[in-house]
Amino acid sequence: MRIGGILFGTAVVFAAVCCFAGENEPAAGYVSPERLFSRGNDHYEKAEYGKAIDEYEKIPALGYESASLYYNMAGAYFKAGRLGKAILNYARAKRIMPRDADITANDKFARAMVKGEVIPEKGIWTWRPVRIYSRSFTVDELTWLSSGLYVLIIVLLFIAVIRSDTNWYRLTGIVLLFVFILFNSAVIWHKAGSMRRDGITVVPRAEALFGPFDSATKFFTLNEGMRVTVIKAKDDWYKVRRADGKVGWVRKAEIEKI
Repeated sequence: MRIGGILFGTAVVFAAVCCFAGENEPAAGYVSPERLFSRGNDHYEKAEYGKAIDEYEKIPALGYESASLYYNMAGAYFKAGRLGKAILNYARAKRIMPRDADITANDKFARAMVKGEVIPEKGIWTWRPVRIYSRSFTVDELTWLSSGLYVLIIVLLFIAVIRSDTNWYRLTGIVLLFVFILFNSAVIWHKAGSMRRDGITVVPRAEALFGPFDSATKFFTLNEGMRVTVIKAKDDWYKVRRADGKVGWVRKAEIEKI
């Protein structure tokens, strides 16, 4: 398998930038996200991956993002030999379009190239049914689902009160819906927290130390592309937790949050 091609479709969020109201004229030298995206694609097709990356990276700096952008950026970084940045941007693309087959396949391929021993994650969130459910939806989709089910429960309870209904099947269904809403809310909480805390190692090798200073003793090593959880920040350092639970300090320049 190899990393696939680029996506040419731009997200609606790009199109929105073309709509200026009245006096809101673009500043001199302004280049729209669509134009930057198109130029990046042109460079990518010519195998000018460094130039493609330069164009793509200007778009998030303007405050715009899309799954297509992150997918193409990840492919450019992969072709340029920067595995950590590729995995980082595939993760960002999956955050927006978690069920896209191309993004999922290329992300899996890139992650398989991370050097070192595979460190399995632990905890209830790694249980396969929970993991698959959590990764299949965005936070917004899960929130809408919980809201819709909550409204359904209110309606069913209202009907039950009006009819003085003691149908145990219906009441059992309401209880099960309520339990599912609680589960779904827990998934939202975990997923939203992970989006704020998860990071990717973007340098070939990062040494995690026992303290946030260069003279501290080395604890463990993070290879490029490894995912960590950022616990806290201090000056130029991040305190991170690896999948096996080990905690250490690394320089901020070595980790980039998803």
